[in-house]
Amino acid sequence: MNDGLTFDAGGRSDAARTLRRRLLRGFLRAAVRIAPHLPDGAIGALRAWASVNLTSLGVGVLGPELRRRFRQAGADHPGAAREFLRQAVLHYTDGLFILKHALASGLDDETAEPTGAPRALCEVIDLARRRIRLDDSMRILHDAIARRRGVLLAPVHACQFLTGLPLIAAEAPLTVYLRYSQDETDRRAKLAWCRAGGLDVIAERSRPGDPAARPARMA
Repeated sequence: MNDGLTFDAGGRSDAARTLRRRLLRGFLRAAVRIAPHLPDGAIGALRAWASVNLTSLGVGVLGPELRRRFRQAGADHPGAAREFLRQAVLHYTDGLFILKHALASGLDDETAEPTGAPRALCEVIDLARRRIRLDDSMRILHDAIARRRGVLLAPVHACQFLTGLPLIAAEAPLTVYLRYSQDETDRRAKLAWCRAGGLDVIAERSRPGDPAARPARMA
């Protein structure tokens, strides 16, 4: 312990992780408030501006740390930090776009039928197809479905899952198992995204007396 902050084996403080979480929570709350009122063109303009300016700023501030982490992962190459930050900009601005259409369609209301889901789904899938091309590994899912078998997907924690998962779900039934959040805004945003992306979702409180209850719902 050091001034109330814990450190990992490498001597780095958990303060950075805590700060990141607080910033992301603040971004999400702001996004939920303003996204329904943003024209698509404004989100596109923000994306274009941030892809240049925030990416350059991020390379200057975070570049050394990102390169260190890429080297540790054996994935360092010229331009890796810049491309990572560019993808992060796409991730967050695409999140704004999805929230805009999901919240405008009332998809964050747990008590209401998601009648606006088809309209929002069209927007999300159109965006996803502009961002992502699914490769031949999709045949694994199709083969499993043909044999009436299920598949557990355990992907890496990477950018573009906001658009990638809806694109996969357009080809194969997909249920997302999400960590339950105590924060209401976080839960609303997750539900809205899943409904807009055509995803079934499991995000329930854990039950200490029955730890297998949530996984059992996936059976």
